[in-house]
This record gives sequence, structure tokens and C-alpha cells, in this order.
Amino acid sequence: PSRQVMTYGGAEAEDDKLHYSTVNEGFRDYVFNNFLSTAGLWGVQDDLAALSATNPKQLNAVVAAGLEKYYGKYLAEGMPEERILVEILDEPFDRTADKWVAVARAIRAVKPDARLIANPPAHWPEGNMPTTLDGTFRKLAPYVDVWMPYSRHYEDPEVEAFLRSTGKPLWFYNNCAVQHARDESAFVPVFRRFGWLAIAKDLDGLGFWSAYFPVGDPWDDFDRTEVYTWPDAAVVFRDYRGRAIPTRNWESWREGIEDGELYRLIRHALAALELSRETREDMERFLVDAPRIMLEEPTPENIEKIHAEAYRLLQF
Repeated sequence: PSRQVMTYGGAEAEDDKLHYSTVNEGFRDYVFNNFLSTAGLWGVQDDLAALSATNPKQLNAVVAAGLEKYYGKYLAEGMPEERILVEILDEPFDRTADKWVAVARAIRAVKPDARLIANPPAHWPEGNMPTTLDGTFRKLAPYVDVWMPYSRHYEDPEVEAFLRSTGKPLWFYNNCAVQHARDESAFVPVFRRFGWLAIAKDLDGLGFWSAYFPVGDPWDDFDRTEVYTWPDAAVVFRDYRGRAIPTRNWESWREGIEDGELYRLIRHALAALELSRETREDMERFLVDAPRIMLEEPTPENIEKIHAEAYRLLQF
């Protein structure tokens, strides 16, 4: 793939290790996880924010020890340091942005080459996690190396324009697995559509939560608890031998990525090759129409039409 593609969330493989959030760029993998949690600092995050003002040297020392533990975990698993990203805390929003910034400043002070990834959550008018341009994005921007906001933020022209103005890689995520993992009607309008959202917005990466985050037994839909009340957020399962079993939603997600590769092949051909006027006009039309159709009317019939046209254009 010529774009980053993410399976966001834990996924157990046959080696019985829990593989946390990973990003795949071609054949190069990136890994990241909640820094405060992995470094054992989750319970003192409010104290860390206070130290930023009262004793920054102590904060730097605490964060330095946490980074050694965080990087050490992935280095021990064979991940090169340049492929390790740092997610300070999951889904920073207006009320937690200052905590995020306090830790980010300390990270920059003790490890300037650390790459920080930020995943601001969806801004729902009726929600309890307000994520506004001034309250979250502008505060985080000086320290962010990779943006990975919830997909809805790219529907806000002001937020999207600001993100692009920072010049940082732009990814997105969505919590579609926890909402639609059991929903057969979601094959195309949710999972397949994500690849086309990345195409339409010309984004660098895309992902969803989660490939594998079951509540208890992934094969049991009725084992929720008082703490974990959501359904299994999983589109890949394990059989009794530990082998991975993909679902149709997972396959639809994969096919959406392949749609993107067809699209980029046509865009590359248009830019790099000598073409007849008729072929060039057909390709230009395809590059405009295909994303619009797949975002507005992502039906199986339209997918077949778009594929047929893409293959025709690539046969010249």
C-alpha cells in the first residue's frame, strides 16, 4: 500500500502475544500505545500536570523513566525505535488537552526525536467529550507529529483546514467495530467506505477501533459486565487453535484499501504516461466521480460499475 493502513486496537496472533495498535505502511510497521498507561503513570496524570508548573525538572525525570519503559517494551519485541510512536493518552479532548500538553513538553525536553501521535475523539454536540478547534487542536498542534482524529472532524471545514495547515501526516480513525462488528448491513456503507473517505480527502492513513477487542469470549455475545457494557469490538477472531479468522466486515475493509490502490494507479498513469485525449478525459472523470459516488451512494452495484471502469482504464 502507498498509504498507512491501521488495525487499531489489540489483536492476538498465533504467538500468543497481544499486539497493540499497529500501523502498516507498505511492509513497514509502526506501533503505539497509551504512554501513561504503559509507563505506569495513568493514576498520577493529574499530578504530572501540576508538576509542569511547580517542578518541571521532576516531571522531566518521571517522564524520562516512563519513556525508557515504554520504548524498552517495543525494542524488546524487535521494533526499531524509528517505528515507535507515542500516544500520550487516548482521545485527548478539551478537558484533558492541558494534561496532554504538559506531558508532551516533558517528552520533548528529554527525548526531542520522539514522534507523538494524537487521536482527538469525535465532537458530538450532546457528548461529554467536547473536542473543539481552540480547546484541543490548537493546543496540541505544536507537539504533534501525526494527526489521527476521529473521522467526523474531516467534515468540519475549519478543523480540516487547520489540520492541513500544520503540514503533519493526516490519518483518521473510527469506532466502527464496536458499533457495527455484528452488522451485516455495514459491509459496504461503513467498512468499505473508509478507503474511499481517505481517497476523497487525500489522507495519509486510515484506521478503526478495533481489529480484536472482545469483552470476554468473542464467541459469546452475552458476556458483558457492569464495567464493559459494549459489544465485542472485533472483526478478526481466533478459533480454538489460536488461528485468525477474518469476518466479512474485515474483508470489506481490506477491499476498500484495494479500491484505493486502483484509484492511485489511475492517478499515477494520468500523471506519468502519454495518453490519448479520450483516455485522459475518461481518467480525469473517473478520479472525480468515483469518490463522490462511493461516499454518497456506496452500493454493491456502484462498486461493480466503478471496478469495471477502473479495469477498463488500466487495460490501455
